[in-house]
Amino acid sequence: MKFKHLDRQYEEIKDQIHQAITDVLESGQYIQGENVKKLEKELADYTGSKFCITCANGTDALTLCLLSIGINNQDVVFVPDLTFVASAEAIVQAGGIPFFVDVDLETWTISPEDLKHKIKIINEETDLIPKAVISVDLFGNPADYDQIRQICKEHNLKLIVDGAQSFGSEYRGESTLKIGDFSTTSFFPAKNLGCYGDGGAIFTDDPEYANTVRSLCFHGKSLTESGIYERVGMNSRLDEIQAAILRVKLKHFEEFEKNQIQKNAELIRNLIQENSDKAHNNMNLSVQKIQKESNPVLSQFSILFDSEEQRDWVKKKMEEEGIPAQIYYLFPLLMQQAYSVYDLNLLRLKSEQMNRNSRSISNRILSIPFDAYLSDSEINQIIQVVFQIRLCLSEFRNQ
Repeated sequence: MKFKHLDRQYEEIKDQIHQAITDVLESGQYIQGENVKKLEKELADYTGSKFCITCANGTDALTLCLLSIGINNQDVVFVPDLTFVASAEAIVQAGGIPFFVDVDLETWTISPEDLKHKIKIINEETDLIPKAVISVDLFGNPADYDQIRQICKEHNLKLIVDGAQSFGSEYRGESTLKIGDFSTTSFFPAKNLGCYGDGGAIFTDDPEYANTVRSLCFHGKSLTESGIYERVGMNSRLDEIQAAILRVKLKHFEEFEKNQIQKNAELIRNLIQENSDKAHNNMNLSVQKIQKESNPVLSQFSILFDSEEQRDWVKKKMEEEGIPAQIYYLFPLLMQQAYSVYDLNLLRLKSEQMNRNSRSISNRILSIPFDAYLSDSEINQIIQVVFQIRLCLSEFRNQ
């Protein structure tokens, strides 16, 4: 069993993929051709956004959003502590200061309560300027956008939705990629919508932001005058081959993968609940709580154990049975060496007291194989493993 079955996806769509790539090769147009234009239109239509601008990867997508609003070295961007490093990396690359916010213990997304607390710290304890919030839809689960949008409105903060893991997810009936001042996604191969290399996209309803982002993608060039460069930009473009691949995959995602991902998630969730009910108080397993008013398309399915020792022990046992498991994420970002210098939390509390939920989750989380291509036998295997977790934990406690 594989953690992600990209090979099976390829087998289902390889004829369309081969034709799409051949068409690009024969066209002689490899950068910013018709496939990129059509993909951007199709993605905008799918999400309900007015504008979509593709770029080289999901990290660049975040960086481009931040550059377009004018980040400098006195500007603070709030970001959840439990996320992939790119969410914070983009802030630093754009010239800003990341300030790490704890996550909700049940949904694992940015905590509105802690966000308000962290904004207060910056306003009362520093001369720094709160500028924006990057909200991450962790594993595909939307954040609490009712509260987050209200907080951003009250404090005049730009909202950037990091939807790298949540393509297809909805909040209150609309795509999460339409929610913020900007929203971004990643087309890394393992994502809900992934290409065969790297790629990313930015979504916005603001025409001025859209034009600025598009200019920044092309070294800062003018969109109306040839040979004129209006700003310092970067080289961040999605190529024609990846765009052609994504157009094939987007159709397949809409027709098959989205529903199958949700079906598999529900099956595993129900199984864990049934198993927990049978175990009574002998086993404490929890899964990510789905955000109210949301319809997620998960990119990972994760389980939370009682302790780090239990998690590590069960991971080992699963791998011995040939079932891969991953830890997302081993440490919160504030505990990573590269970002410890941004421990502004020390202004109010000792570091070890900060972002306790993020630390607790990262110590106990384990992600199991999950995608739209799990076969019936593999689903049964996962079911058996989930049931065996009870036995594993009982055995662990008796050691």
